Amino acid sequence: MRAPKAKAEPASKPYSNLFTLVLTGALAIVGAYLAQWQKSDDELALSREKFQSELILKALESTSDSVRVKSLKLLVHANLIKDCITRDSLTKYLVTLEKEKISTPQFSPAAKSLPEHIVEGDRVYILSGKLNDPDLQVWKDKMTALQFNVVGAKTHIDRERVDWPEIRYFYDSDEQQAEILANRMRESKPGDARIKAKRYYDLRVNPGYFEIWLGREP
Repeated sequence: MRAPKAKAEPASKPYSNLFTLVLTGALAIVGAYLAQWQKSDDELALSREKFQSELILKALESTSDSVRVKSLKLLVHANLIKDCITRDSLTKYLVTLEKEKISTPQFSPAAKSLPEHIVEGDRVYILSGKLNDPDLQVWKDKMTALQFNVVGAKTHIDRERVDWPEIRYFYDSDEQQAEILANRMRESKPGDARIKAKRYYDLRVNPGYFEIWLGREP
């Protein structure tokens, strides 16, 4: 009596395993692609929201209330605000403004702060056209606290100088540093539009030298 023949394994099993591996790898690639696509889509939506917020804030920068309102209306009517919810809310807000006769808030962007020192080896001389001017010591202490190299502070009688405060610089490369000093001086005398940084020519001085002229006005 012959022994029964063993069943032959299906010839397709190795191919089945290979197909499973390929399918698994393909699904992993597709999954990674979909995740990246979703991430990109989220980033795009976030960028769009940020852009629309910046447009609205920019429209609110004007000091004129009527200009702020016109700018907001332009954003709506020109369809620059793509998000429907934001656009509808802005439209309702504009209607409320008109009905209740109230003004729009003004948005003032924060001024970008500049570093105090952008010129290496700067040297500052403080001069005043007034006798016994207490501001000489005030500005000397202020500049020292800001770590400027104050090389002197004294009364200087010079009728050719302007009566109001001024920052003098002598090289084009020092212009931005002089503007920073002028801004400091404007802070102490708000509203005085005469205070400026002005270039003069004097070959006796080297780059990095500045004069803080406190003026001769009381």
